[in-house]
Amino acid sequence: MADAVSRFGASLKQKLSGQGAVGAPEDQIRAPLEALIADIAQILLFKPGDVVAVGESTLTALQTRPDYAVKVSNALVGFIEVKAPQGSRPEQTQGRPRPGAVG
Repeated sequence: MADAVSRFGASLKQKLSGQGAVGAPEDQIRAPLEALIADIAQILLFKPGDVVAVGESTLTALQTRPDYAVKVSNALVGFIEVKAPQGSRPEQTQGRPRPGAVG
């Protein structure tokens, strides 16, 4: 597990370095995160393709679209919302309840 997390961190560092080209910070997390999910699935002895992160999956009932819906053996098991390293931008969520927010 430590090796998988280390590879994730190294990949993020390279993508977010700002050397040569700069992309949207949140978007730079996507490929390393997908690789981390695949690495963790392998560590947990899932077969290739058993754990899948489906990008931009709309949840109509909650009026939201998390960055990923996660399936294990074709069963929906959860969602992942990716945030830029400096955190979320409140101006994009003001006035809308966050899914799962308490209070």
